[in-house]
Amino acid sequence: MPLFRETVHVREESPALQAEFTRLEEEHATSTLGALVTDSRIGIGQWDRMYSIASASDDILNSRLGTDLRWSGLPFDDADVQIFMNKGKVVYAYLDREPYHDVENLMFATPQSVVRTRQITPARQDSYQPPDYWRAEIESFAP
Repeated sequence: MPLFRETVHVREESPALQAEFTRLEEEHATSTLGALVTDSRIGIGQWDRMYSIASASDDILNSRLGTDLRWSGLPFDDADVQIFMNKGKVVYAYLDREPYHDVENLMFATPQSVVRTRQITPARQDSYQPPDYWRAEIESFAP
C-alpha cells in the first residue's frame, strides 16, 4: 500500500443539483440522470456511474467501490455519500441529505438512467409530512 493515498474531498450537497430534482418533482416529469446533472451545471465532467453509499467510512467506500483512497469530509450524521466515477476513478463526491435522491446501496446509476417521478401517499399521516407528495426515483442497475 502506498504511503500517501490519493484523497477524495466529499463536498456538501449542491443546491443546484437538489433544485433540479425538486423541479422535476414539481413538474411531475421524467428525465435522465445525465440531463439533471448537466442542467445543474455542477461541472463534474465525464462520468459513467453514480453510487449512493450510506453509513460511509473509508473502509466501506473503498470496499464497495474497489478503490484505495482517503476520504475527507465524510458525514457524522444522516447523509448518504453520492459518488460519480469515470472508468473506475472518482470524479465527484457529495453528501446527499434529506430528501435523498439516490440509488439502492448495492447498485449504481448511469448518465442514461431514467429519473421518474411518482406520487407517494404516506401510510401514516403526521404534521411533518404532506398527505401526498412527488418523489424522483433513479433507475439503477446491479454491478
